[in-house]
Amino acid sequence: MTYFASCFLAGLLATLFIMRSSVRHSHLSADHDLSGPQKFHARPVPRVGGAGVMAAIVVGALLASVNATPVASHVWLLIGCSLPAFI
Repeated sequence: MTYFASCFLAGLLATLFIMRSSVRHSHLSADHDLSGPQKFHARPVPRVGGAGVMAAIVVGALLASVNATPVASHVWLLIGCSLPAFI
């Protein structure tokens, strides 16, 4: 339960921070293409939601490493493999 609560809290806080600061970084991270059949937003929307998910996974990996869980190395490997898609 500690892992779940910690990861959830980290993802929640990271996502809240990203959404609250979206005005400052929207020129870099927002989707400005508002035309298209499935585009229904009236203003540019930040497309960095994966940052909150990655923050939650990294917090989980850190907790697993601190607690010396046997799967910690596999979680870090998963993070390393997902970095090209994340970046």
